[in-house]
Amino acid sequence: MIGLRVLAALAVLVPSISAVALTAERGALAGETGHAQSNASPPPQGGVNLVPLSEDDETSSKQSGCMFLFSVSPKDFVQLIDGELMFRTLSGLHVCHIANADAFMDAREAAVCDGISLKLRRTGRITHHPASDSSTGPAQLSIGQGGVSRTLRGTWGVAC
Repeated sequence: MIGLRVLAALAVLVPSISAVALTAERGALAGETGHAQSNASPPPQGGVNLVPLSEDDETSSKQSGCMFLFSVSPKDFVQLIDGELMFRTLSGLHVCHIANADAFMDAREAAVCDGISLKLRRTGRITHHPASDSSTGPAQLSIGQGGVSRTLRGTWGVAC
């Protein structure tokens, strides 16, 4: 995916990104909040399953600026560029402009797109990479709709 290529390229410049990428590869999908679930299990009634973004999805944005990604390595699930939030569910690609992009990336507020709520929670140390103007760290992403919430465990990253 394009996002992981960016992180891989940064890893050459900043070796500590490699450790974060390896940690992210060990991240696991979880079903309902707090309950581990295999990828093959059906979602609970009313639950939302995120599907990895395709390379075509990630390159379709016409926005420019800093790129935020949430990944469960090696797949990217959420992309945010200049307020344009993009993610895919079983029902298709969702693209919305959100006004609270900075608060979402800083894990202070949920973002809502097409009735689906996404809330980031940072779960570990943030690693800053001044040479590449980027930061990465472990996180959980809660996806909610209709009173049912699911959680993905992975890595967030932002590069400018």
